[in-house]
Formats: sequence, C-alpha cells, structure tokens
Amino acid sequence: MILDKYSLYLSKVPSELFVDASSVYGTTHAIRVLILVDKLSEEQKLDPLSKNVLHYGALYHDIAREKDLNDNLHGYKSFEKLQNTNFAFGKIAKENFEILKFVIENHSLTDSQAKDNIRNYKLINKDLAINLLNILKDADALDHCRFGHIDLDSLHFESSRKYVSFAYQLLTIFREKIL
Repeated sequence: MILDKYSLYLSKVPSELFVDASSVYGTTHAIRVLILVDKLSEEQKLDPLSKNVLHYGALYHDIAREKDLNDNLHGYKSFEKLQNTNFAFGKIAKENFEILKFVIENHSLTDSQAKDNIRNYKLINKDLAINLLNILKDADALDHCRFGHIDLDSLHFESSRKYVSFAYQLLTIFREKIL
C-alpha cells in the first residue's frame, strides 16, 4: 500500500511545529506533498541527497502558514521557525542546507520572484536549486486537489501532469485511512 512506504514519516511529523496541524496546510498536507515529491523525484531521476532535501522541504514548507489566504511570506516564516527548533540540520550538507532554505523560503513566491531571490543564497548549483524548487511547487500544486481543482498551467514539468489522478487517489486514501 502507498502509505506503508511512508509510515515512518506519518509518526514523525512534528505536529507541534505547525500553526494549525489539522488545517488544510497541516500535517496530512505535508505528508501528501512528501509522497508527491518522492514520485516526482523518481520521475526526474534525482540523486538521494537531492531527494533528501525535497523530503525535508515537503514536510516543513508550510509549518508557519497561519491562514488559508494567499500568504507569500509563509515560506520565509516556515524556514525561520524550523531554524528556531531543535531540527537536526547536521544531517544536511552545507550546500544542501542552503538549497533547502531556498526551496522552503521561495515555494510561496512566483517563479520570477524566486529567480530574483536566488542571488541572495550561497548556492553552488543554482540550476539544481531551481529544479528542486519547481518539483516542490509541482507537488504542492498537485495537492491542491483537496480544494477540488489543480491548476495544470502552474505545473513546471510536463511529467507532473501524469500524477494528477494519483494526487486525487492519495487524497482519497488519506480521507479514508487517516481522518
């Protein structure tokens, strides 16, 4: 079953970090985005270290989201909140830490804003950082199925489109098995 592979994460998502863990941007959203990120990472044939960055990004990208309205700064707030916890950043290499920071902080911004912001980060591989950001944004967009609609035009990769039905199936599984 789909959830078996991710059962460890289901028990480890720190619900206390979320402003409202039961909201539409809470822990179940984070786990679904994690699963979608994992699928999209496999599709893009990413290396394990890049996948690791995306897994952390998926789990923590919305922890500081305070409202359901459009909040472009919640990515910055989420990374700041993550830094103020006892999160074990030691597991992430310095370059990957900076990519994780870029991905979380910029996931809530437009693509052009993120590209403008990239100069503010100490990134060795900017193309990789943009690629990982786009994967997280696609996974996040796919989980918008919980609102009844996925904006296909917002997807960065053509290959992400083939996961639309999977995203809806995943939501159904979560509603039946978790809620």
